[in-house]
Amino acid sequence: MVCFRSMDSRRGITSFGASLFVGTILTLSALFIWQVLVYYRQIASGEAVELPQFGSQFSVSGAASGPVKLADLDAADDPSIGPADAKLVVVEFLDYQCPFCGQSSAIFREAAAAYGDRVRFVIRDFPVPELHPDAMAAAEAAGCAQSQGKFWPMHDRLFALKGALARADLDRAAQQSNLDMKVYAACMEIHARLDEIRSDAAAGASAGVRGTPTFFFNGRPVEGAIPREAFEALIKRFSDS
Repeated sequence: MVCFRSMDSRRGITSFGASLFVGTILTLSALFIWQVLVYYRQIASGEAVELPQFGSQFSVSGAASGPVKLADLDAADDPSIGPADAKLVVVEFLDYQCPFCGQSSAIFREAAAAYGDRVRFVIRDFPVPELHPDAMAAAEAAGCAQSQGKFWPMHDRLFALKGALARADLDRAAQQSNLDMKVYAACMEIHARLDEIRSDAAAGASAGVRGTPTFFFNGRPVEGAIPREAFEALIKRFSDS
């Protein structure tokens, strides 16, 4: 004899399972929001000595080292926004095919627009080819755009592609960023920016970077995609201190 559940019974179990799944998601979301709010209050008040990490939104597991000298992070030839003598320097090590870097890009750009007159924001490359096979080529394309003074339009368009970074996609982004396509093509063909990318990655590794995105606020590392409220709280904490 084969035993089986009735259709109504199976529907009931399915409905229960769906409700349990939704309830779990809502609970986890509420916990995450609560954590962000706690960090926001602690950071804004200066109570948080150890900076928060967001490891669940991080390309590679691992922990960055402690504070790093700004001289080891802020290279003069990297794309940046803000005054050279800013009280706060925020350095991001990124990978253009990292989805969490994509989440952070809008927050980073908004912060740069809001605080760029008194905070220095710096971008450095840290492609992770083991996870993101097109990340190196995308970093080269961004570097070629930088050599033409068009880094930020290219940066934004690369992240807008959401990981679709085949050569044809990079070329289209370059054209939309108004690059001189002959100069760009030559730059890509001879890998003119490769040494700069490797230098960035080496500097990141020396500073304890193990994945992306990794931010440094005056040399203090924060791993993972930082929520907007926490990002602003960190800026206020360090720029007002």
